[in-house]
Amino acid sequence: MTEITPLVRIALYILAGWLSAYDLPPEAQRIFTTDPAMIELATQAVAAGVAGLTAVWWRVAKRFGWST
Repeated sequence: MTEITPLVRIALYILAGWLSAYDLPPEAQRIFTTDPAMIELATQAVAAGVAGLTAVWWRVAKRFGWST
């Protein structure tokens, strides 16, 4: 799971930058981009999303008779 951590960190920087355009407080920006717990939480959320997408794709393939 550590392979996606840099990508998640980059995504959090982008998210914080985008939200700062809409008046995200500087303290919240700092938490999003530097707090290890927030980065770990986001990494786990991405991993869970990938796992969920894989399970949904498998169910769709089974339903339509595609090879699994």
